[in-house]
Amino acid sequence: MCAGLVSRSQDPHDRRNVPLALTDEGGRALSTIYAETEAWLLLSALLVEQEDLERAAIASEGALAVAPGRPDAVLAAA
Repeated sequence: MCAGLVSRSQDPHDRRNVPLALTDEGGRALSTIYAETEAWLLLSALLVEQEDLERAAIASEGALAVAPGRPDAVLAAA
């Protein structure tokens, strides 16, 4: 299944349930994806202009003021 990245099994108590798990190869692939994504995000953050960072900080402060402690409410208001 999925080029050997995922395995599936059967639940002896519920035939509707099909548990999935990463194989060792799938775990290695996922680790690679995470590492590449982290590197991309770091590089992207280094390329962001200081003015853009300041605008983002101001915007996030405003969003938190609208609904402190409620990220779901902030997303709904967007």
